[in-house]
Amino acid sequence: MNIPLTPNELKTIAEHLCALMVPRFDALVQQTSKASRPSVAVLTVKDVAEQLQFSEKTIHKYIGEGRLSASNLGTAEKPVWRMSQQAVQDFLAV
Repeated sequence: MNIPLTPNELKTIAEHLCALMVPRFDALVQQTSKASRPSVAVLTVKDVAEQLQFSEKTIHKYIGEGRLSASNLGTAEKPVWRMSQQAVQDFLAV
């Protein structure tokens, strides 16, 4: 069945799905890391900013420049970044 949707309707659906899935993904990562392998910290931009005593804007800048490795769990228009502690350590080592 085909349901015609406008680009704005698709964007709204994508944003709602992202808002629902990111917390579930974070919880799943935490459960998996505790259950099956050594602890792997999944950090948010806020976590990294607090840890390094930088602003969140600076962390976003470093991600955009490729200086800090991060994974986008959101969309291009509304990114939701997550980083590992190893990525932060690698960033500091440069």
